[in-house]
Amino acid sequence: MTTSSSPGEETVKAPYRILGVYDPSDPDTEHLKPKLDPHNANLGTTRGAEVIRRSMEKYGAARGVAMDRNLVDLAGNKTLQEALLQGKKVLYVETEGDVILATVRSDWDVEQTPDAREYAVVDNRSNELNLSWDYAELVRLSERPELDLGISFSSVELEDFEAHLHPPSLDALEEEYGQPQEDDYFNPFKLDLPQELIDAYYALVADIHAAPHEKFARVLAWAATGKEATRAEAGDSDGESTGDTDRDA
Repeated sequence: MTTSSSPGEETVKAPYRILGVYDPSDPDTEHLKPKLDPHNANLGTTRGAEVIRRSMEKYGAARGVAMDRNLVDLAGNKTLQEALLQGKKVLYVETEGDVILATVRSDWDVEQTPDAREYAVVDNRSNELNLSWDYAELVRLSERPELDLGISFSSVELEDFEAHLHPPSLDALEEEYGQPQEDDYFNPFKLDLPQELIDAYYALVADIHAAPHEKFARVLAWAATGKEATRAEAGDSDGESTGDTDRDA
């Protein structure tokens, strides 16, 4: 990234350079079409994708993405993917990491434009909801000696990648801990859950890096909130019609 200079003058290095614009509707810009990261370790979630879609439709494009020199997207794959589906153009600005690129929305004033404040919330929420680690990809990345994932994961978390890929079977648990006893709190069991519920659970506990009982406590609180919401939707604010169900549970 250098600027041309007159003969005898030193070449001045610019902090950034505009590379061009990719327009999905213009075949002449096909050579500037961005590429999604084939090794993206985030699978994304159904709910997260829906939030990104609705956000893009209501607020338009605001957040930028990060790419390598070959226009492979490294950060913001899900946002870029939705933007392209909605026909958004991509403006490329080349840097070497010494400047922060800021998208300035001339139609927003955070003190006067509700959309601006709403977007600030939905941006964080979409990141939270749309995270679902691809542990197989994380294992592959962690095995590459030239990569250091220590900024993102603690040593304990790195060791747990394989456990996420290959959780112990009930037979293995029984062999390690023995048969359940009558005074055990509950017996081991397995449930086949829909993927959306699994995504919701992991989104719920994704930011907890502590003891399992803290995750369990949050799940219980979430379940209680969901029950109350269901009652409210059914018009059963006093809960009389669900009393038998509660006792059976």
